[in-house]
Amino acid sequence: MERIRGASQRVNDLMGEISAASEEQSDGIGQISQAITQIDQGTQESSVAMHTYNRSTESLQREIHALSHSAQAFLSEAEIKAIREGSTGNGSHLQAILRKSDIRGDRPALASLVGSRTPSTSRSASSSEEEWVTF
Repeated sequence: MERIRGASQRVNDLMGEISAASEEQSDGIGQISQAITQIDQGTQESSVAMHTYNRSTESLQREIHALSHSAQAFLSEAEIKAIREGSTGNGSHLQAILRKSDIRGDRPALASLVGSRTPSTSRSASSSEEEWVTF
């Protein structure tokens, strides 16, 4: 009878240890599940942020391209040629746009405006020098 009582006590102890281990295991699985959920949330937020970043980048590139073309109206044909050839020494985005595009093919109205501009040394330049007053 003592032997049965001892064996029964060991079985009860083992069952208690198994129960405690099962609870620890369940808690660990819950923590892992929570961590995976947080990682998934972070990944989704990162994906949305990257998508927004890409859209913003594309929008800015379109604006840069449009502004570069608009800036061509303020350049003489010689300045455009110098930028295309890279003799200005600045690595601007305008330089890259002008190299890729043909101003006369892209915008005829702009081309005629730029083509009609010639550097002049007219009387207005000399008269403005005469009007200059030093204080």
